[in-house]
Amino acid sequence: MTSPFGFDPDGFKTAPMRRLAAYWLSKCTADRLPSRAAILPEEIVRDLPFVYLVDVLDEPPAFRFRLVGTQVSIWSERDYTGTTLNAAEYGPKWEPKI
Repeated sequence: MTSPFGFDPDGFKTAPMRRLAAYWLSKCTADRLPSRAAILPEEIVRDLPFVYLVDVLDEPPAFRFRLVGTQVSIWSERDYTGTTLNAAEYGPKWEPKI
């Protein structure tokens, strides 16, 4: 099942990523991405340890890890939930040049 966004969930190497990608695509409508409200944690319980959610903040530009799954925290040896990435903390080269 190739998506209108140019990827096939079956192309991912791990079962959790294949399931999460297929779930995410199932929540898309026509050519629109799913809304935050469309993603229901109770529908993806077994894969939540592999999920992380990132908020994009406007002013100043930054990224905040809203949620970091337990398996991701184990792999990174730290729970990044609540951590914000920004230029003040990570230097002037944290953003790609356009």
